[in-house]
Amino acid sequence: SLAFFVHDVLRVKRNAVTVLTIMALGGMATNVANAIGFLAADTPARSQFFSYAVDRYLLLASLLALAGTVLPLVGGWIALRSRLVASLTSVAPRVIGRLPDREVVVGGAIVGILGVLFNLLPRMPGLGTLGAVIRLLPSLMAFLLARVGGSQGRRNALVAGLAIGLLDAVRALLFAYLRSDMLLPIAAFVFGALLGSRSLRPLRSRLFVPVYIAIAIFMIYFGAFGAVRSRTGTGLSRITATLEAADADYVPGRPRQTILSRLTNFNQLSQVGRLVDEGGYMHGSTLSYLAYAFVPRVLWPDKPVIAKGTWFALQIGQAWIGRDGRINNSVNMTVPGELYLNFGWLGVIPGCLLFGGLLAVLWTKADFWRSDRNMMGSLFGFYLMWAAFSLGADLQIVVTLIAMYVIFVTVGIAWRLTIGRPRARESSPPIVAATAPIPSAHE
Repeated sequence: SLAFFVHDVLRVKRNAVTVLTIMALGGMATNVANAIGFLAADTPARSQFFSYAVDRYLLLASLLALAGTVLPLVGGWIALRSRLVASLTSVAPRVIGRLPDREVVVGGAIVGILGVLFNLLPRMPGLGTLGAVIRLLPSLMAFLLARVGGSQGRRNALVAGLAIGLLDAVRALLFAYLRSDMLLPIAAFVFGALLGSRSLRPLRSRLFVPVYIAIAIFMIYFGAFGAVRSRTGTGLSRITATLEAADADYVPGRPRQTILSRLTNFNQLSQVGRLVDEGGYMHGSTLSYLAYAFVPRVLWPDKPVIAKGTWFALQIGQAWIGRDGRINNSVNMTVPGELYLNFGWLGVIPGCLLFGGLLAVLWTKADFWRSDRNMMGSLFGFYLMWAAFSLGADLQIVVTLIAMYVIFVTVGIAWRLTIGRPRARESSPPIVAATAPIPSAHE
């Protein structure tokens, strides 16, 4: 993962950074955390890392983690260079939607603020994947504005992107349940600025001082955030509870969850091995949702919720059913973990290769490096990178990826037919720029 990541980053000015680069970064972070966790196995820090691992399946967990890191990169690398794959997927439309430069800052800021306000409202499950896109608007706009600001040297765009990112991070701090919601808008701004400038220069900018402060707070209080989110209210009371929990976490001998321990995946992968050993392979039982997953929720309001993470948490004893019938926790099986749970190694090897290939194909449809003025392509590209960094919670991410692709393509087409039509004084980009084959990602 480290070699793959460095190879691409050193060639960023030749458009070598792709969704696979970010996947390699995520794999590197996870496996470093796993290694540190194993080194702590016989130390007082063991309880931070081995929260529910089954020791006799740790070798299997390590092999599954290796497969989940390497095989998707191999599959994606092949897909980006295969003429056969390019030919077979050429009929799939690209994600295209341009916005005039002078309207990016104002339009992006307005949409980002509206997205923050939407996130303050109760969740609307009837919107399905479309609702997920709307909830991502602040992070998407922070990325878009930062990328435009970085590539065109527009400080006002960078300032607007940073403001939206910080605003949504504060909103998540006060009201969100998932800690990743606090990090996502900040990461969006950082990714956008670095990819827009194609260098590390933005890291020395004064604009990044609030980013460093936010990341430091996130790291220091990471364990406390997790401890209080389910037992306290929202708003300022959560801040008070977090500060109190942080002080309590420093009691000697009491384990405290850290970012490193949260990044590990050998706990759930060892539990996958236990389930298979005790009950055998499930032969696709956890994938039953594929029969109805692509039916839009707006057409089927009562469509069953796809939440295999909660089912898995219940199976491994990390959750319980409350009085309202809901499962109180969710644990990701990981892509290789769910493949092994259903089909063994015969499913892990081809499945992980195909998962990486799917991400690579979707990346080519984003037209990410062709122009930073392709607003829709930039937004979809960032979504793919964020999904790849987490290595996929489990196989249901495939359904989400395809649904997101359809939504972005549809919105892009509607945009070009209405708002995004070129004006009389603006020159429309030549058609060949949108349809020409994308060069090899590492050329």
